[in-house]
Amino acid sequence: MNRSSATDRNRDPINERDAAAYIATITRELAALAEGAGMEVLKYLLEMARDEAQAIALEEKKRRPS
Repeated sequence: MNRSSATDRNRDPINERDAAAYIATITRELAALAEGAGMEVLKYLLEMARDEAQAIALEEKKRRPS
């Protein structure tokens, strides 16, 4: 079942670079939170997600400079 609302459908689409950069920022913050709570495995996984998101953002930037 698609749960998107009319508002969701009317939003401007986000490009891959911006999405990846945002994900990198959020996962960096979440990794710090996990570390502070002693969740080392979760911190590691979030750092891996951050690294992947940063790589995508940088690759997209190289392909299509803004």
